[in-house]
Amino acid sequence: MNWQSLETKWLRDKGDNSMGINGIEIEIDFSSVWENIVNFGSQNPAIIAMQIFLGGGWVVFLLVFIYGLYTIFLEYQQGRYLSKWQHVILAIDIPKNNIQTPKAVESIFIALAGTQTSGNLVDIYWSGKLQESFSFEVVSLEGYIQFIVRTPVHFRDLIEAAIYANRIFRDKEELAFSKFQWFKSSPNPLPSTGTKIYAFDENRQNVIAAQKNAIIAQVKDLVFISRYSLDELDVKYDQHQFDRLILQVTLKDEDKINEIYYQASYILKPKGTLLLIGRSKLDISISEKFKLIREEEISRGNSGYKILVLEKK
Repeated sequence: MNWQSLETKWLRDKGDNSMGINGIEIEIDFSSVWENIVNFGSQNPAIIAMQIFLGGGWVVFLLVFIYGLYTIFLEYQQGRYLSKWQHVILAIDIPKNNIQTPKAVESIFIALAGTQTSGNLVDIYWSGKLQESFSFEVVSLEGYIQFIVRTPVHFRDLIEAAIYANRIFRDKEELAFSKFQWFKSSPNPLPSTGTKIYAFDENRQNVIAAQKNAIIAQVKDLVFISRYSLDELDVKYDQHQFDRLILQVTLKDEDKINEIYYQASYILKPKGTLLLIGRSKLDISISEKFKLIREEEISRGNSGYKILVLEKK
Protein backbone atom coordinates (compact mmCIF):
# COMPACT_ATOMS: atom_id res chain seq x y z
CA MET A 1 0.00 0.00 0.00
CA ASN A 2 1.51 3.33 -1.04
CA TRP A 3 1.65 6.59 0.94
CA GLN A 4 -1.36 8.23 -0.80
CA SER A 5 -3.68 5.31 -0.02
CA LEU A 6 -2.52 5.33 3.61
CA GLU A 7 -3.23 9.07 3.89
CA THR A 8 -6.71 8.65 2.41
CA LYS A 9 -7.48 5.79 4.80
CA TRP A 10 -6.24 7.83 7.83
CA LEU A 11 -8.39 10.84 6.87
CA ARG A 12 -11.45 8.66 6.43
CA ASP A 13 -10.90 6.98 9.78
CA LYS A 14 -10.34 10.29 11.62
CA GLY A 15 -13.41 11.96 10.12
CA ASP A 16 -11.65 14.92 8.53
CA ASN A 17 -13.86 18.07 8.18
CA SER A 18 -13.59 17.99 4.39
CA MET A 19 -14.77 14.39 4.24
CA GLY A 20 -17.79 12.44 5.34
CA ILE A 21 -17.67 9.22 7.27
CA ASN A 22 -18.56 7.13 4.21
CA GLY A 23 -16.69 9.15 1.57
CA ILE A 24 -15.96 12.55 0.09
CA GLU A 25 -18.69 15.22 0.37
CA ILE A 26 -19.21 17.44 -2.73
CA GLU A 27 -21.09 20.72 -2.56
CA ILE A 28 -22.31 22.54 -5.74
CA ASP A 29 -23.20 26.19 -5.50
CA PHE A 30 -25.87 27.24 -8.09
CA SER A 31 -26.08 30.78 -6.86
CA SER A 32 -23.48 31.99 -9.35
CA VAL A 33 -25.28 30.28 -12.22
CA TRP A 34 -28.61 31.82 -11.23
CA GLU A 35 -26.96 35.19 -10.83
CA ASN A 36 -25.60 34.99 -14.40
CA ILE A 37 -29.06 34.12 -15.73
CA VAL A 38 -30.65 37.04 -13.89
CA ASN A 39 -27.96 39.42 -15.11
CA PHE A 40 -28.41 38.21 -18.69
CA GLY A 41 -32.20 38.58 -18.53
CA SER A 42 -32.02 42.06 -17.08
CA GLN A 43 -30.37 43.43 -20.20
CA ASN A 44 -32.11 45.25 -23.02
CA PRO A 45 -34.14 42.74 -25.14
CA ALA A 46 -32.39 43.96 -28.27
CA ILE A 47 -29.01 43.17 -26.71
CA ILE A 48 -30.25 39.74 -25.59
CA ALA A 49 -31.48 38.97 -29.11
CA MET A 50 -28.19 40.12 -30.62
CA GLN A 51 -26.16 37.96 -28.24
CA ILE A 52 -28.30 34.90 -28.98
CA PHE A 53 -28.05 35.59 -32.72
CA LEU A 54 -24.25 35.98 -32.66
CA GLY A 55 -23.86 33.02 -30.30
CA GLY A 56 -25.27 30.54 -32.84
CA GLY A 57 -28.91 31.54 -33.17
CA TRP A 58 -28.21 32.78 -36.68
CA VAL A 59 -28.11 29.17 -37.84
CA VAL A 60 -31.73 28.61 -36.81
CA PHE A 61 -32.73 31.94 -38.34
CA LEU A 62 -31.01 31.02 -41.61
CA LEU A 63 -32.73 27.63 -41.78
CA VAL A 64 -36.16 29.16 -41.15
CA PHE A 65 -35.48 31.88 -43.74
CA ILE A 66 -34.41 29.32 -46.38
CA TYR A 67 -37.45 27.16 -45.65
CA GLY A 68 -39.73 30.20 -46.04
CA LEU A 69 -38.17 31.11 -49.39
CA TYR A 70 -38.48 27.52 -50.60
CA THR A 71 -42.16 27.40 -49.54
CA ILE A 72 -42.88 30.58 -51.50
CA PHE A 73 -40.98 29.22 -54.52
CA LEU A 74 -42.80 25.86 -54.40
CA GLU A 75 -46.22 27.54 -54.14
CA TYR A 76 -45.29 29.69 -57.15
CA GLN A 77 -44.25 26.63 -59.16
CA GLN A 78 -47.43 24.80 -58.18
CA GLY A 79 -49.46 27.83 -59.24
CA ARG A 80 -47.77 27.80 -62.64
CA TYR A 81 -48.44 24.07 -62.95
CA LEU A 82 -52.11 24.53 -62.00
CA SER A 83 -52.53 27.39 -64.47
CA LYS A 84 -51.81 25.00 -67.34
CA TRP A 85 -54.72 22.71 -66.42
CA GLN A 86 -57.84 22.83 -68.54
CA HIS A 87 -61.06 21.25 -67.34
CA VAL A 88 -64.39 20.37 -68.88
CA ILE A 89 -67.70 19.74 -67.12
CA LEU A 90 -69.78 16.76 -68.29
CA ALA A 91 -73.50 16.42 -67.53
CA ILE A 92 -74.56 12.77 -67.63
CA ASP A 93 -78.25 12.07 -68.18
CA ILE A 94 -79.51 8.74 -66.86
CA PRO A 95 -82.60 7.26 -68.56
CA LYS A 96 -85.40 6.31 -66.20
CA ASN A 97 -85.42 2.70 -67.33
CA ASN A 98 -81.65 2.30 -66.91
CA ILE A 99 -81.23 0.46 -63.62
CA GLN A 100 -77.64 0.08 -62.45
CA THR A 101 -75.97 -1.21 -59.33
CA PRO A 102 -73.26 0.76 -57.48
CA LYS A 103 -70.74 -1.47 -59.25
CA ALA A 104 -71.19 0.57 -62.46
CA VAL A 105 -70.03 3.77 -60.77
CA GLU A 106 -67.31 1.85 -58.93
CA SER A 107 -65.94 0.77 -62.31
CA ILE A 108 -65.61 4.42 -63.32
CA PHE A 109 -63.58 5.15 -60.19
CA ILE A 110 -61.38 2.13 -60.95
CA ALA A 111 -60.66 3.69 -64.34
CA LEU A 112 -59.39 6.81 -62.62
CA ALA A 113 -56.73 4.77 -60.81
CA GLY A 114 -54.82 4.65 -64.07
CA THR A 115 -54.52 8.44 -64.09
CA GLN A 116 -52.47 8.55 -60.91
CA THR A 117 -48.94 9.79 -61.49
CA SER A 118 -46.39 9.74 -58.72
CA GLY A 119 -43.64 11.81 -60.35
CA ASN A 120 -40.02 11.92 -59.24
CA LEU A 121 -38.54 14.15 -56.53
CA VAL A 122 -37.57 16.85 -59.03
CA ASP A 123 -41.10 17.01 -60.44
CA ILE A 124 -42.75 17.23 -57.00
CA TYR A 125 -40.34 19.39 -55.00
CA TRP A 126 -38.87 21.58 -57.74
CA SER A 127 -41.28 21.75 -60.68
CA GLY A 128 -44.33 21.83 -58.40
CA LYS A 129 -46.10 18.91 -60.05
CA LEU A 130 -49.47 18.04 -58.49
CA GLN A 131 -51.84 15.14 -58.92
CA GLU A 132 -54.67 16.09 -61.25
CA SER A 133 -58.11 15.91 -59.66
CA PHE A 134 -61.66 15.02 -60.62
CA SER A 135 -64.98 16.12 -59.19
CA PHE A 136 -68.18 14.03 -59.19
CA GLU A 137 -71.51 15.48 -58.13
CA VAL A 138 -75.09 14.22 -58.11
CA VAL A 139 -77.69 16.98 -58.63
CA SER A 140 -81.47 16.92 -58.68
CA LEU A 141 -83.42 19.61 -60.58
CA GLU A 142 -87.10 19.29 -59.69
CA GLY A 143 -86.73 15.54 -59.45
CA TYR A 144 -84.55 15.21 -62.57
CA ILE A 145 -81.25 13.61 -61.58
CA GLN A 146 -77.97 14.28 -63.33
CA PHE A 147 -74.38 13.30 -62.68
CA ILE A 148 -71.94 16.18 -63.06
CA VAL A 149 -68.28 15.37 -63.67
CA ARG A 150 -65.45 17.90 -63.76
CA THR A 151 -62.41 16.37 -65.41
CA PRO A 152 -59.16 17.49 -67.07
CA VAL A 153 -59.73 17.87 -70.81
CA HIS A 154 -57.23 15.18 -71.78
CA PHE A 155 -59.05 12.63 -69.57
CA ARG A 156 -62.47 13.33 -71.08
CA ASP A 157 -62.22 10.33 -73.40
CA LEU A 158 -61.33 8.09 -70.46
CA ILE A 159 -64.35 9.22 -68.41
CA GLU A 160 -66.78 8.94 -71.31
CA ALA A 161 -65.44 5.53 -72.36
CA ALA A 162 -65.93 4.24 -68.81
CA ILE A 163 -69.47 5.65 -68.76
CA TYR A 164 -70.28 4.10 -72.12
CA ALA A 165 -68.79 0.73 -71.18
CA ASN A 166 -71.05 0.53 -68.13
CA ARG A 167 -74.16 1.67 -70.06
CA ILE A 168 -74.86 4.66 -67.81
CA PHE A 169 -75.58 7.14 -70.59
CA ARG A 170 -78.45 8.48 -72.70
CA ASP A 171 -77.00 8.60 -76.19
CA LYS A 172 -73.51 7.68 -77.25
CA GLU A 173 -73.60 10.38 -79.95
CA GLU A 174 -73.33 12.92 -77.13
CA LEU A 175 -69.98 11.50 -76.07
CA ALA A 176 -66.72 12.88 -77.46
CA PHE A 177 -65.06 9.57 -78.27
CA SER A 178 -68.05 8.50 -80.40
CA LYS A 179 -66.84 10.98 -83.04
CA PHE A 180 -64.08 8.55 -84.02
CA GLN A 181 -64.84 6.73 -87.27
CA TRP A 182 -64.80 3.28 -85.66
CA PHE A 183 -67.56 4.18 -83.20
CA LYS A 184 -69.69 5.73 -85.95
CA SER A 185 -69.75 2.46 -87.88
CA SER A 186 -70.00 0.07 -84.92
CA PRO A 187 -73.19 -0.19 -82.82
CA ASN A 188 -71.36 -2.22 -80.20
CA PRO A 189 -67.91 -1.33 -78.89
CA LEU A 190 -67.12 -4.99 -78.15
CA PRO A 191 -65.58 -7.03 -80.98
CA SER A 192 -67.80 -9.88 -82.10
CA THR A 193 -65.04 -11.90 -83.78
CA GLY A 194 -62.64 -14.37 -82.23
CA THR A 195 -59.77 -11.90 -82.42
CA LYS A 196 -57.39 -11.93 -79.48
CA ILE A 197 -55.18 -9.04 -78.51
CA TYR A 198 -51.90 -9.43 -76.65
CA ALA A 199 -50.35 -6.42 -74.96
CA PHE A 200 -47.06 -6.05 -73.12
CA ASP A 201 -45.08 -3.46 -71.22
CA GLU A 202 -42.03 -3.69 -69.00
CA ASN A 203 -43.42 -1.12 -66.55
CA ARG A 204 -45.53 -2.69 -63.80
CA GLN A 205 -47.65 0.41 -63.25
CA ASN A 206 -48.59 0.57 -66.94
CA VAL A 207 -49.55 -3.10 -66.93
CA ILE A 208 -51.84 -2.68 -63.91
CA ALA A 209 -53.48 0.41 -65.42
CA ALA A 210 -54.08 -1.40 -68.71
CA GLN A 211 -55.60 -4.39 -66.92
CA LYS A 212 -58.01 -2.10 -65.05
CA ASN A 213 -59.00 -0.34 -68.26
CA ALA A 214 -59.65 -3.70 -69.93
CA ILE A 215 -62.02 -4.60 -67.11
CA ILE A 216 -63.84 -1.29 -67.40
CA ALA A 217 -64.18 -1.66 -71.18
CA GLN A 218 -65.44 -5.24 -70.65
CA VAL A 219 -62.74 -6.73 -72.89
CA LYS A 220 -60.65 -8.47 -70.24
CA ASP A 221 -61.35 -11.82 -71.93
CA LEU A 222 -60.15 -10.49 -75.27
CA VAL A 223 -57.02 -8.59 -74.20
CA PHE A 224 -54.16 -10.48 -72.57
CA ILE A 225 -51.80 -8.07 -70.85
CA SER A 226 -48.37 -9.17 -69.61
CA ARG A 227 -45.26 -7.62 -68.16
CA TYR A 228 -42.59 -8.37 -70.76
CA SER A 229 -39.59 -6.47 -72.03
CA LEU A 230 -38.89 -6.02 -75.73
CA ASP A 231 -36.12 -8.61 -75.90
CA GLU A 232 -38.41 -11.31 -74.42
CA LEU A 233 -40.94 -11.39 -77.25
CA ASP A 234 -39.23 -14.16 -79.21
CA VAL A 235 -39.29 -16.29 -76.04
CA LYS A 236 -42.80 -15.52 -74.81
CA TYR A 237 -44.57 -15.74 -78.19
CA ASP A 238 -44.42 -18.24 -81.07
CA GLN A 239 -42.81 -17.52 -84.40
CA HIS A 240 -45.24 -16.05 -86.97
CA GLN A 241 -47.97 -15.84 -84.30
CA PHE A 242 -49.37 -12.36 -85.00
CA ASP A 243 -50.95 -10.60 -87.95
CA ARG A 244 -50.34 -7.09 -86.66
CA LEU A 245 -47.96 -5.50 -84.20
CA ILE A 246 -48.23 -1.98 -82.77
CA LEU A 247 -45.31 -0.50 -80.83
CA GLN A 248 -44.86 2.90 -79.25
CA VAL A 249 -41.31 4.05 -79.85
CA THR A 250 -40.24 6.46 -77.11
CA LEU A 251 -37.10 8.56 -77.27
CA LYS A 252 -35.14 5.97 -75.28
CA ASP A 253 -36.45 3.18 -77.53
CA GLU A 254 -35.07 4.74 -80.71
CA ASP A 255 -31.67 3.25 -79.92
CA LYS A 256 -33.33 -0.19 -79.84
CA ILE A 257 -34.76 0.03 -83.36
CA ASN A 258 -32.72 -2.97 -84.56
CA GLU A 259 -34.07 -5.07 -81.69
CA ILE A 260 -37.60 -3.91 -82.57
CA TYR A 261 -37.15 -5.05 -86.19
CA TYR A 262 -35.73 -8.39 -85.08
CA GLN A 263 -38.54 -9.16 -82.66
CA ALA A 264 -41.22 -7.95 -85.08
CA SER A 265 -39.79 -10.09 -87.87
CA TYR A 266 -39.85 -13.14 -85.62
CA ILE A 267 -43.41 -12.95 -84.24
CA LEU A 268 -45.16 -11.47 -87.32
CA LYS A 269 -46.58 -13.61 -90.06
CA PRO A 270 -45.41 -13.01 -93.66
CA LYS A 271 -47.12 -9.87 -94.97
CA GLY A 272 -47.83 -8.94 -91.36
CA THR A 273 -48.18 -5.27 -90.47
CA LEU A 274 -45.94 -3.35 -88.08
CA LEU A 275 -47.16 0.04 -86.89
CA LEU A 276 -44.69 2.29 -85.11
CA ILE A 277 -45.83 5.43 -83.33
CA GLY A 278 -43.37 7.94 -81.90
CA ARG A 279 -42.60 11.60 -81.51
CA SER A 280 -43.28 13.94 -84.41
CA LYS A 281 -39.56 14.21 -85.16
CA LEU A 282 -39.09 10.44 -85.23
CA ASP A 283 -36.33 9.63 -87.71
CA ILE A 284 -35.41 5.95 -88.00
CA SER A 285 -34.09 3.77 -90.75
CA ILE A 286 -36.30 1.13 -92.38
CA SER A 287 -35.09 -2.45 -92.04
CA GLU A 288 -34.55 -4.51 -95.19
CA LYS A 289 -36.99 -7.02 -93.72
CA PHE A 290 -39.84 -4.50 -94.01
CA LYS A 291 -41.18 -2.06 -96.55
CA LEU A 292 -42.81 1.27 -95.75
CA ILE A 293 -46.51 1.40 -96.65
CA ARG A 294 -47.64 4.66 -95.11
CA GLU A 295 -46.27 7.54 -93.09
CA GLU A 296 -48.36 10.27 -91.47
CA GLU A 297 -48.55 12.61 -88.50
CA ILE A 298 -51.37 12.98 -86.00
CA SER A 299 -51.93 15.38 -83.14
CA ARG A 300 -53.55 15.12 -79.74
CA GLY A 301 -53.92 18.43 -78.02
CA ASN A 302 -50.57 20.18 -78.20
CA SER A 303 -48.65 16.94 -78.82
CA GLY A 304 -47.74 15.60 -82.23
CA TYR A 305 -46.93 12.01 -83.22
CA LYS A 306 -45.58 10.29 -86.29
CA ILE A 307 -46.98 6.97 -87.47
CA LEU A 308 -45.09 4.54 -89.69
CA VAL A 309 -46.92 1.55 -91.17
CA LEU A 310 -44.60 -1.22 -92.37
CA GLU A 311 -45.24 -4.57 -93.99
CA LYS A 312 -43.07 -7.63 -93.43
CA LYS A 313 -41.50 -8.88 -96.66
